[in-house]
Amino acid sequence: LAQLMSYQYLWNEIRVLGGAYGCGFIVANNGNIMFHSYRDPSPANSLKVFRKSSEFVKEYIKSDENFEKLIISAAALLEPLIDVSKEQKLADMDYFCGITYEDKCKIKKELLEMKKEDLLDFCSVLDNVAENGFACTVAPKAHIDTLDVQKIYTL
Repeated sequence: LAQLMSYQYLWNEIRVLGGAYGCGFIVANNGNIMFHSYRDPSPANSLKVFRKSSEFVKEYIKSDENFEKLIISAAALLEPLIDVSKEQKLADMDYFCGITYEDKCKIKKELLEMKKEDLLDFCSVLDNVAENGFACTVAPKAHIDTLDVQKIYTL
């Protein structure tokens, strides 16, 4: 999902069409998810794009786009080429976070067995984030005033 959102949906809508320098979607090991953009000339538009992510996933599933390429790019992130010192740091992080070799094998197996339709399971999460998620925007006041949010706190 992170690969799909970051490199197909957000990249096109926020980077290419919206003019931001970068954007992405992150799913953390603890279950937290986060959309982001930076040096974004239109944060209000980006928030609208984030909120429509579930719609994009549903349309993607209907398309005839090759899902295998997405699986391969996501699997490559699980085993990056790294030097020994980075490998040690990651091993330490896994140890202190309680992530075992078996956990990593389970994640990889689930990824490799995933079907395009399995992405629908995440739409309710994306809809929940669109409805109840929090946003933090660092921007000039003129941009902040255009945001469609419940509360705005300024510094």
